[in-house]
Amino acid sequence: MPIEQNENGIWLRSKDGPLLTIQKRILGIDPGYARLGWGIIDVINDEPRLVEYGCFETPKDEEFPQRLAMIYGHLEILINQHEPDDIVIEELFFGKNTRTAMNVAHARGVIMLCAVSHTGKIFKYRPNQVKTATTGDIKAKKPDIQEAVRIILNLESIPKSDDAADALAIALTHARLSQAQVLAVESDDGSGLACEDASGNSLAITIDEFVGSEVCTDDKWSLA
Repeated sequence: MPIEQNENGIWLRSKDGPLLTIQKRILGIDPGYARLGWGIIDVINDEPRLVEYGCFETPKDEEFPQRLAMIYGHLEILINQHEPDDIVIEELFFGKNTRTAMNVAHARGVIMLCAVSHTGKIFKYRPNQVKTATTGDIKAKKPDIQEAVRIILNLESIPKSDDAADALAIALTHARLSQAQVLAVESDDGSGLACEDASGNSLAITIDEFVGSEVCTDDKWSLA
């Protein structure tokens, strides 16, 4: 099969609109050891749609290693249940409380291990990238980002958990900054796809060939 799927996915369009649509599922995580916010979105034709969000808390009276194990176990269940294509976290920002920062770093390491074990990769974004991608303003405050999340996902209200709202913002940042490339359009005679690979080489395949390929699976692609 001459078409390859890169880390940003594959996008197909016909002259009159979408021919095939890609669905990418993104799990955003706001890392923490006491509270771990998470948010899942689907991206279809550049349109983000909310799947689910939540916040997982570890008991304060548990030993720290056990709390890390709980984080790994909860995240593993979440990944197995929702099967995200990409997992995204925010870059760690060290504040004045060194002990807290180190504990968050430990939790972040557990999150990264779990993510890479299941998807083979993890994406990271800086706070300024999240601000710009969601609000367009690098000086945006947390309430501004939360309101942007509400508007973009067409929610009636801002998610009650700040951690979950932050996780959704991270997922939306990845959706915005990793938009899929246009790699194929419908051929002139309508018989198949006139394609270009990442190197710009022209390819020609039938729609049936694409639909039967490894990169086109029922859970990610559908005829528009």
